[in-house]
Amino acid sequence: MQFLLLSWALRWVQAGNHYRTCRAYRKAKLCYEKAAQGQERVGTPYGGAKLLEQAAQMALKEGAPASDVAGFYQQCRALYAEAGR
Repeated sequence: MQFLLLSWALRWVQAGNHYRTCRAYRKAKLCYEKAAQGQERVGTPYGGAKLLEQAAQMALKEGAPASDVAGFYQQCRALYAEAGR
């Protein structure tokens, strides 16, 4: 089951990278969020935090409100704490 979740998360990351390259930041942000959820489900909070950081960067580029961006970074902080970093 974990292999399927990792594969699922990897595909979301690949899609996010594609959308970021095409400057479709909103779609990239959503892909990185989905990938982060997959990493959390597998039990790798550090990987999830890194992906949420990318989602926050995409939110900044798309011009999202500061509260949304801050929410991503708060989730990152919680995941880093869970990972012991």
